[in-house]
Amino acid sequence: MAKDMASQVQTACRTDWPHVVRLVCHHLPPERRTVAAHQIAAQMERGELSAESLRVVRGPDGIGGAMLHLCLPGHSAVVWPPWAADGSDRQAVEDLLVQDALRLLRSRGVTVCAAELACETFSTFSPPLLRQGFRRVTRLRELALDLHFGLPTGLNVQPPTDLQFLPYCEADPGQFLATLEETYQDSLDFPEVNEARTAQDALESYRNHGRADPRLWWLVLRSGRPVGVVIVDLARKPEGNLLYLGVVPSARGQGLGRVLLAHAARQSLAAGASSLTLAVDARNAPALRLYRRAGFRGEGQWEVLLAILGAEG
Repeated sequence: MAKDMASQVQTACRTDWPHVVRLVCHHLPPERRTVAAHQIAAQMERGELSAESLRVVRGPDGIGGAMLHLCLPGHSAVVWPPWAADGSDRQAVEDLLVQDALRLLRSRGVTVCAAELACETFSTFSPPLLRQGFRRVTRLRELALDLHFGLPTGLNVQPPTDLQFLPYCEADPGQFLATLEETYQDSLDFPEVNEARTAQDALESYRNHGRADPRLWWLVLRSGRPVGVVIVDLARKPEGNLLYLGVVPSARGQGLGRVLLAHAARQSLAAGASSLTLAVDARNAPALRLYRRAGFRGEGQWEVLLAILGAEG
């Protein structure tokens, strides 16, 4: 039966989109499910999301399974856990859908594939992904800083006089890229991803995130020497998002993290943001201490699964 169904994994028909997008949102918390389904359907209607991202298995009684995968810039992708109808073939359908998604992603040059699941439902929705080679690597913590009343006292710090924040549009692109890559050395924030993709891949993902305003990307120089990178996105304004903050190994332990974070918050506030959000690896204890002391508070937690994809064999 499973072998017969393999030929029935196909791209969802346009007429099926409203129904199928609800199915692929099955793993989300109830309060997010309807909103997410509407957003996905709208993105597909506008052509912002490829129709090929939505795959289904058809059985004699209609749609027996569905799965969403999203190709992202920088040779990366995100998948959502498969939905399959109850029945004796449920596990076989789940496995077919995950195998199909990984095959398509490999064929498109994806090297890093991630999935995020709510902590409370991890044991329910992770097995189909774990069976196909995904592994749980960490827990992602979402934090937010309230900027409604200005810059918090925890970030009331002025940069040293020899520190310069050079916008990306004024910086040397090669130097920016080299500094970004150097900040990944011995990083505690998703080292598995940093080992599997290049700095150029990461830069492409940042460039295609939200509105990607290079005026909110900074190469940080100290006495003319690159020491860090800060990248902020305001696509969801009035919410600012700190996409990346990194310091090169030789400049760590000198309080620069707090100075760079203060700059990100100050510039977000000046651009009209009323909050600044970020996501951090739960294993990154130094970063968590920095953010908490600055006034960030918890917004949510997600379990992260990762698959490093090789060439299609």
